[in-house]
This record gives sequence, C-alpha cells and structure tokens, in this order.
Amino acid sequence: MHRTHPSSRTPRRLVAGLTVLAVTVTAGLAACDDDPAAAPTEDEWRAEATGICDEVGARLEAAFAELGDDPDEAAVRQLYDTVLPEVRAMVEDLGELEAPESIETEVERFVKAGRDGLAVAAASDPGEVRTDDQDPFAELSRRADRLGVRSCSE
Repeated sequence: MHRTHPSSRTPRRLVAGLTVLAVTVTAGLAACDDDPAAAPTEDEWRAEATGICDEVGARLEAAFAELGDDPDEAAVRQLYDTVLPEVRAMVEDLGELEAPESIETEVERFVKAGRDGLAVAAASDPGEVRTDDQDPFAELSRRADRLGVRSCSE
C-alpha cells in the first residue's frame, strides 16, 4: 500500500483553499456593488426608461395601426396577443433598470403597477371595451407621469 506523504497534499489544499477564497471574495464584491457613484442619476434612469417605453410604444402603435377602423374579433384577439407580451417585456425591462435611491421606492411601485395591470389584462376578455375606469394600466400611467416617464403613460 502506497501512502502519500502529507506534504505532497499541501499544494492541492492550498490551491483548493485559494479557489474557495477567490470565489467568496468575487461573490462578496458583486453583492457589495452599492457604490453610490455607480448608481444612475434620476435623469439617467428617466432617459433609460423613456428609451424602453419609446421602443415598445413604436411597436404598439404599428400594431394598432394595422388593426384598422372596424376590426373583427379575430383581429382584436391578435392585437391583444401582440400587446400583452410587449407590455410584459417593457415592464420587466423597466424592473431590471437600476434606480437611484431617491426614487427607488416609486420605481418599485411603478413596476408593480405594471405587473398588476398585466395580471388584470391577461384575465380579461380582449373584446371588452376599456374605459378609463376599467383601464388595467391606469395606475402604471399615473406612476409613469409622477416619475417623469411620459412615454410610458401614453
């Protein structure tokens, strides 16, 4: 039976220990990325959010334009099936933006309003006529206005 001398295992232990240390330090640094200088300003956040909403808004306008003046039920269903994923992607993209601490709570409420609106819209009949009282995205629009992201409220 061949026994390995304890000193021959030391380099392996050292490498393993350093690997664990490196992973731990890297994870710790990533978790501690709370440098205020790294956070966007309110204007920077607003510009990024506006860009997201402008892109989605352009696609939605095109989809509504294709609908025409007197759409049948199938066309309304198709529009609905186009709009909801677009709005869902927009809300999720907005939720992934880092917000400055000064508006972080309001941004969280804004994103929640979007998710809540999506849940209501997904459970609704697409043929149902929407009035201002029934608009599932009314709260999202109000919060977008408060945050100064007008293109998300139109």
